[in-house]
Amino acid sequence: MFDRWFLLGQLFLWFAVALITRFSWIATYPPSWLWITCYVTLGLFTSVMLVPLLKSIQIRTILQQCIYSLVVAIFAGLLWRVMFNILEYHVLESTNNQFQFWGYFHNGKSAVTQMILWVCGYWGIYYYRHYRQQQQRTEIAELETKAAQLALLQYQINPHFLFNILGNLDTLLLKKDNEKARKMLNQLTRYLRSSLENDPKETVSLTDEIKQIKSYLDIETIRFGNRLQIEWSLPMTLPNIQLPNGILLPIIENAIKHGDISSAKGGILNINISTTKRTSIVTISNGYSMTNRKAGFGIGLKNTQQRLKTFYRGLASLSIDSDQEHYCVTMALPNE
Repeated sequence: MFDRWFLLGQLFLWFAVALITRFSWIATYPPSWLWITCYVTLGLFTSVMLVPLLKSIQIRTILQQCIYSLVVAIFAGLLWRVMFNILEYHVLESTNNQFQFWGYFHNGKSAVTQMILWVCGYWGIYYYRHYRQQQQRTEIAELETKAAQLALLQYQINPHFLFNILGNLDTLLLKKDNEKARKMLNQLTRYLRSSLENDPKETVSLTDEIKQIKSYLDIETIRFGNRLQIEWSLPMTLPNIQLPNGILLPIIENAIKHGDISSAKGGILNINISTTKRTSIVTISNGYSMTNRKAGFGIGLKNTQQRLKTFYRGLASLSIDSDQEHYCVTMALPNE
């Protein structure tokens, strides 16, 4: 429940209160160290007991937090003072025992004020740490985005990809299939232009991501010919959501590189998008041979999973389902 830094901070704070209490009375008659130790120990105990109560309202609005914290601080301060006065009057016997019931609340204002200050400090530290965590998540997301942009450019100008395209162009020209060679060259030019002329963005719409995937697959279709069959299953209107730029490209590339499509017989690439009220589900599946099977997530899929986790703060998921003949990657994205 309590981390090490909280406990160390508490000990330091209440030790400082003990010193202030002692030396602020030095000109008159300072209380004994036993008196001070009892006082700050009860204050420490009371403040620690407040932590679960304050944690329970962290999801509330700031106004609700302020009202609840003020009420709790008042009651905690009075409780602290009552416990100490009982100890002082009946155990330490450092004051006159001839008092009325309300004497148990003697100096209650001082205790309540100190407890309110403690609560203000608690919320100040909480929001500072919350801000730092948000800042760190943003920095991590930016670093991952930059890394993903570099990886995206690597996919966009993949030397192996270009080598295969140029090799196919050379073969088509040797066969004097000028029409197909020109078509392939035009598709490659269009794809490179759309990929490189625009500045990389951190996020894109699902519609733009699908357009980029289609442009990529147009080239691969020319390259593989009949060996690559693509089956699209898209809703009439794609959901208007933002996602990390190029998040689907590594999955598509892996399906072509490691699936049956790269074999002599070829295969089918299925791309399905479905929506519910709160979630958009992207499913990419392909034929898969056990000889290509690898245990667990590959590096590309691990990076994709980490990008989703950071970008959506754990609200998105990436899962894999495979058997002896099929390999399926399912990505669930929140609509909001």
